[in-house]
Amino acid sequence: ATLLHGETLSCAALGLHLGVSALGDSGVELKVSRLQNGETCAAGVEIIITVYTDPFPSEISWRLVDASGAIVASMALGDYTLQQHTYTHRVIVGEGNHTFVIEDSESDGLCCTWGMGTYSVRRGGTLYASGSEYGASESTSFFVAAELPPSALAPAPPPPLPPSTPIDVSIQVTTDDWPIETGWLLFKSSGEIVESLPAGTYTERANTYTHELQLQSGTYALVMLDTYRDGLCCSFGNGAYTVTVNDEIVASGSEFGAAEARVFQACPACAPPSRSLLFASVAEDERGSKPPRPDTNTTIDLSSILDQATGGGGSGGGGYGGFPNVPCEC
Repeated sequence: ATLLHGETLSCAALGLHLGVSALGDSGVELKVSRLQNGETCAAGVEIIITVYTDPFPSEISWRLVDASGAIVASMALGDYTLQQHTYTHRVIVGEGNHTFVIEDSESDGLCCTWGMGTYSVRRGGTLYASGSEYGASESTSFFVAAELPPSALAPAPPPPLPPSTPIDVSIQVTTDDWPIETGWLLFKSSGEIVESLPAGTYTERANTYTHELQLQSGTYALVMLDTYRDGLCCSFGNGAYTVTVNDEIVASGSEFGAAEARVFQACPACAPPSRSLLFASVAEDERGSKPPRPDTNTTIDLSSILDQATGGGGSGGGGYGGFPNVPCEC
């Protein structure tokens, strides 16, 4: 098997964990270890566990347990070292009931007071578990069916088309008087996070920050977040944000309370601008005047916000399962 940086493969034929991880400030190392006591190595079905870390990755640990209570795969405290990084784990499991348990040693989960992380457990297009806000721990149980026999498999899909020309997308944020409260996430229609900026990154008041991106054509959702639930405007400054595709503004906002989702299309310039105006939003009430620092912790239900904005298939457990992709038409 070929492993990329941040990937692991558990339960290979010899009962090994394989992983590629960071080695200081340069290079990578290949970690190879025997399965620990209580861990098993089943054959049959591959599932994908993806973890997008927050700014404190060493606090995160997880384990996948089968119906007998044996650990199929796991990551211990300290195994994750890269901030705001996507780790992908390919795990071979047998048919039956399984439980995925994820924990945070500081009891603040992956989102949203100290960054914006997520996790998911999938098998192909089936989402077994996902989440981001879970405090100390979260547990999800699910059943994994055996692979279909070859005779029941669908015909092989045609080879993928070559990637399209990237689309120029600009996200511009003008901060209010409390810039460290603002952050954002950019989702693909599959539910995968494309880009993100955690709260605490912006430091200058009333300053305009511009983020130039190149995205493949498709449908995206920008989620703006404010850890104090008072948006970018207007009680404490006059901030705002815009999303521009090919020099056309396709989404914007300023007053959104705790969070707001805007859905837009990134399409070639040949597409009519109206095709990019597919946005919706949902906001929570403002909290009112601010007490002295430190800030009060906040909880934001990303799944609910995205579901209402996109009509998509959130998991209902704090994570997000995706939303429809609207093809570009030229």
